[in-house]
Amino acid sequence: MNDLALIEPEAPKSLEIEQAFIGALLRNNDVLSTVRCPLEPEHFFEPVHGRLFAACAARIRKDLGVDPAILRNQFEHDEGFEDVGGFSYVIRMVASVPSLVSAADYAQTIYDHYRRRTLMQLADGLNLNALSYDTDIETTIEDANNQLSDLRITDKRFGFKTIYENAEKSIVMIDSARSSGVMSGLLTGISDLDEMIGGLEAQEVMIIGARPSIGKTVLISNIGVNIAEKKGVIFFSMEQSGEQIARRLLSERSKQRVKYSKARRGEIGEKELYSLINAKNTFEKVPLYICDRSSMGIGAIESETRRRIRVMRRLGVEPGCILLDHIHRITKPRGMGDVEHFTEVGVWLKDMAKMFDVPMIAACQLSRNVESRPDKRPILSDLKYSSALEENADCVLFLYRQHYYESRKSGVDSDRLKDIELEMEIDAAKVREGPTGMRMFQFDGAVNRIRNLPQTELEGF
Repeated sequence: MNDLALIEPEAPKSLEIEQAFIGALLRNNDVLSTVRCPLEPEHFFEPVHGRLFAACAARIRKDLGVDPAILRNQFEHDEGFEDVGGFSYVIRMVASVPSLVSAADYAQTIYDHYRRRTLMQLADGLNLNALSYDTDIETTIEDANNQLSDLRITDKRFGFKTIYENAEKSIVMIDSARSSGVMSGLLTGISDLDEMIGGLEAQEVMIIGARPSIGKTVLISNIGVNIAEKKGVIFFSMEQSGEQIARRLLSERSKQRVKYSKARRGEIGEKELYSLINAKNTFEKVPLYICDRSSMGIGAIESETRRRIRVMRRLGVEPGCILLDHIHRITKPRGMGDVEHFTEVGVWLKDMAKMFDVPMIAACQLSRNVESRPDKRPILSDLKYSSALEENADCVLFLYRQHYYESRKSGVDSDRLKDIELEMEIDAAKVREGPTGMRMFQFDGAVNRIRNLPQTELEGF
């Protein structure tokens, strides 16, 4: 017999990694928001570490801070805590953290070690059951399958609900819309658009697609600031800086209709300046949070979202939606092809909406195929790497401005250009829970504003 077969394998564990994770958590409580595995106290090999983690997590999830001094008081009568070194042991863990950046990796390692230990225990049990002829073999196999299923990563947020539970929630939503006379869902603040798409529902993904300079950022920023009047909004502006977005929105909210380009160059009078200052003052308590890092991966976006939502809730602000401008700025992992990357992004957008229970609105560049057609109006196949984005989107809006294309032609009548200057077509090319169709809107690019088209102008269509 092979001598190696007689050696008892050591249970997978790393007390050092458990110490590093708890130390990181105590040094920066936000570390918990970076953990992507379903880590629980029982996953730690050292029981005291599990109890420390449970105490830390409980306070952090209630938006209460935790530090070594708090743990000292909480574990004053815990004999196991004193056996490992008590307060000085916790201080050493905090002082010897190798890297806060690696905290999520520490958590994943702890979780993986737990599953390996559980798998070893399962294998030992299977060996005994397989050698016992008193146990039915089919029962043994079924038990093994059940135990293996328990080891797979699951997320309670995506667990099963009965049809009755889902129907009950739907009735509440429908009755609320019926009694209030207002459509269900979050309103964009542009009433004709809300009528087209039925408002924005939690856990839904909206894609706003257009070629460059058509108005994606105008629309997404207008929707964001309108929603932020009632709920918190997280805006990942990966193409324009936070100050650029702010300047656009100052123009949009200015009573003097201060043009964005003139304000940017300082070509305004005192009355216009005061109009912008008054607009700025209206933003003082508006919970619109802008992150303008130019390149972020999906993990970083998810982590920043989780952290910001925790801050918002601590301030008593309920999250309303997440904005992303735009999809094609999301960093692609090294070695991953474009199709694979955007397939992952498409699925991730839906996961984000479900995870945070808010609508996810993402701007998207369109392929150059649009420019090669006589009719420049976008269609679904113009979405770059469209299949995954289209499949996971609940709503796809396409923007089109005739003026943008006509103004680039020679010999076009100036009166014609003036007539169509403020027109924008928004085509609801996909609406999962409603009809598709196009409507005309007023696009005032000079002040970064999209509104319903006045009724007098609609009569011409």
